Amino acid sequence: MEDLAGKTALVTGAASGIGLATVELFARRKARVALNHLPHDARGVAAVERLRSQGHDVVAAPGDVSEAGAAEDMVRKAINALGRLDFLVNNAGTSATAAPIAPADLDRLDDGFWGAILATNLLGPFRCTRAAAAALKAAHGAVCNTASVAGRNMPGSSMAYGASKAALINLTKNLARALAPEARRVPVCRCDHGHGSDSCCGWRLFALSRISGRIFRLPVRALRPPVSFGHGDRNPDDDPHCHVPRIADSSQEKRDQGGSKRLKAPG
Repeated sequence: MEDLAGKTALVTGAASGIGLATVELFARRKARVALNHLPHDARGVAAVERLRSQGHDVVAAPGDVSEAGAAEDMVRKAINALGRLDFLVNNAGTSATAAPIAPADLDRLDDGFWGAILATNLLGPFRCTRAAAAALKAAHGAVCNTASVAGRNMPGSSMAYGASKAALINLTKNLARALAPEARRVPVCRCDHGHGSDSCCGWRLFALSRISGRIFRLPVRALRPPVSFGHGDRNPDDDPHCHVPRIADSSQEKRDQGGSKRLKAPG
């Protein structure tokens, strides 16, 4: 496994599930990691203590990314504790329901429900990335946003959840434009936070593996759309000198086929 000694990472929503697994993988690769968790979530505190007892360099980064101001403050404190920031994993997300809500059940999708989902799943990643942008550019770092197949018109916990993840996929591509060329890789990781659970639908290893330069044992398809990064609007596949983000798409078709691919990251 690639040695990430000297590198740092901030992982949001890391008290359990996908986020915690990502923290553990970074830590095993010798990176220094800030583990974000809700301020009153004892699981986050316990996870930090456990990882420290195992000899890993992990610091706590409590804060609620759904709250304006609190998200930015958490990021700033995490960067100060880490000393720099190479990787930001925007994993915090919510379905805001313990069971799927049928599309026809519109009355359950009130403004409060939509607000809770969008504040965490869409505004949270934007707030954290904006707050971390200067540090990421200075380190020529990378961002990974945890989205979902629900954002690609697959069934999800609710239409609000699917809409939030579709918007996050769009936001990811635009953040790639905003952070280029200093922070050149802004992959999107399509995981599913589950219906009020820590289910990750078999994609647990994706976030760290993609950021550290390779995809291991995952059925994915690499997409690099024509975008402008100071090289003109052209397809980067036709220009070996055009270093642009690679967007990884875990399509249902590839999931059904099974198997695996190993892809190298650009740059």
